[in-house]
Amino acid sequence: MTRKRFFFILAFLALTAFLKPRPLFAESISDSAIPFKTIDYFFNEKADYDISFLWFDKAAEGSFQFMREDDGFKAVLQAETKGFIGFLTSYRKHVYISHLVYVPEKGKLRARVFERNVVIGDKTERTITYLDYGRRLMEWEDYKGGKLKEKKSQEIPAGMEYEDILSAFLNFRLGVYGPIERERKFSINTIPEKGQAIIDVNILSREAALKLKSMFGKDYREDLMPIKVKVPKEIFKSKTGEVAILMDDRILPIIGVVENYIGFGDIRAVLRTGKIVPAAGSKESVD
Repeated sequence: MTRKRFFFILAFLALTAFLKPRPLFAESISDSAIPFKTIDYFFNEKADYDISFLWFDKAAEGSFQFMREDDGFKAVLQAETKGFIGFLTSYRKHVYISHLVYVPEKGKLRARVFERNVVIGDKTERTITYLDYGRRLMEWEDYKGGKLKEKKSQEIPAGMEYEDILSAFLNFRLGVYGPIERERKFSINTIPEKGQAIIDVNILSREAALKLKSMFGKDYREDLMPIKVKVPKEIFKSKTGEVAILMDDRILPIIGVVENYIGFGDIRAVLRTGKIVPAAGSKESVD
């Protein structure tokens, strides 16, 4: 397992830690969930999480936050190893930043710049992807040690919009991909790295969810909504490319498991603490 792939997993799992300010599994949901109509709820939303695998308990920690930025918005996801694993990986840190604008006619957040920053000891790597829908052009730049190493561009096909990992989840919560209910399947176009990338999402039936009971163990509850996400297998170097998630009544994943990572088994992310500043009645509304 390469360090780059290991931390890609940590960052992906961080996405499963958007929380609300109440105990784990405090609320249940029915066979469907009502998506948010505006992004008001997301302002100042912050979550902290722990990641464990094999015999390494809480090997990494991270956080997520959504906020205003100039004429748009910004979502920030961070993951960093600690303790013994931190020592082995030079206390590696990943920071993912999505710079977004709200598109009212579509009721969605559109990513316009996506940054991936990696720090390993005194070494740094940075990739910046620019999405210009006016020119239908995607450009990206790769930096190492602060120096530009590669710059490329490609056309964005007509009618196509790419999501990064953060905009995809926020738009899922906004109901951009349709109703959030059991036994629904849909696909999301993500920013391509080696050709076009697709993430498949399957919101499971209650019967199918029972098969995940042993995977989630004591954290499993039948009245929470489970979903399976499938990504290209080469991204995680897993046998199936599948991630299992339990979702609560705020359309928030509260635990996620990357299944059958080669050589490491299941990798689990669980909420630690969460803080949300409600935006109800605030001046932050974009509608």
